[in-house]
Amino acid sequence: MLPCVVIGYRAGSDGIHSLHLASVGAGVLRYVGQVRRGFGVAAPVVLAHCLKLRRRTQPVVPCPKVACWVEPELYCRVRYQDWTCHGRLRHAVFGGWLEAAD
Repeated sequence: MLPCVVIGYRAGSDGIHSLHLASVGAGVLRYVGQVRRGFGVAAPVVLAHCLKLRRRTQPVVPCPKVACWVEPELYCRVRYQDWTCHGRLRHAVFGGWLEAAD
């Protein structure tokens, strides 16, 4: 599992469609892709409200996607199969929340 910070999201009809993620390497944040699976049934609605409170106008790192950007304050674990040649997570699945100090 990879620890990541949530830097943005895409809203869906049931709350959250996907989370955009960054990881920390050598003390620098780097965009690593998005996760769409593994949130559970009720979590997307609660998560959407939580993320709306953290909105910002620009992403904290360069990102090729269009999304609602948030302050990098929420950390999570992500399971993934592999890395793409562009440094993105392949087949990412949400694995749970982390405390910022973990």
